[in-house]
Amino acid sequence: MFGVAALIGIYLTVQVGLPLLWMGIFCFLIGLLYAGGPIPISSTPFGELASGFTMGVMITLISVYINSYQIFQWHWPLLLEILLAASPEFVWIANIMFANNICDAHEDEMNKRHTIVHYLGVKPAVFIWNILNGLAIALVLIAIYIGVYPITLIAIIVPLPFMIKQMRLFTHKQVKRETFVCSVKILINGSMGLCLGFLIYWLYALLH
Repeated sequence: MFGVAALIGIYLTVQVGLPLLWMGIFCFLIGLLYAGGPIPISSTPFGELASGFTMGVMITLISVYINSYQIFQWHWPLLLEILLAASPEFVWIANIMFANNICDAHEDEMNKRHTIVHYLGVKPAVFIWNILNGLAIALVLIAIYIGVYPITLIAIIVPLPFMIKQMRLFTHKQVKRETFVCSVKILINGSMGLCLGFLIYWLYALLH
């Protein structure tokens, strides 16, 4: 599998340029250090940031670059727009790691894994987890207001009641076998809401 991925990466790099190689190496190193080495990133307070940024922001940046490399400009206004566009996924992905660490808080203490929950405590961590879920929705609305997202992404309100229900379930009980999946469901439904908005925008553009 690694060999196939490497070959695909080399082929794409030849097609679109070296920036893809450097971004790929960065993501590979984060993935390697996330679970490996003497002190894995996942065992530190930076696990959420690493997973959210790599899978939320970097994958989005790579996708934009591959599809527009002929005209892509490495300047801050564009990079900040990409960051804003990727930020809801960044938050939801990071929150999956956060929920996992909340559920594993007792076990992590026994194994001397000092995640961010170790420093915050479980109750404050659950509160912040909820705040971050709300922030993801707010970021969608901000992106719409600024013009980074089309207005059709207001479709994020469609799965919102279900997402709020999952937040309440996790707030009530943080048991890995029962409620960790709530954070996964929030990511899936939030992403589906965004996809629905983009689909509506695409269909409208196609018909007009």
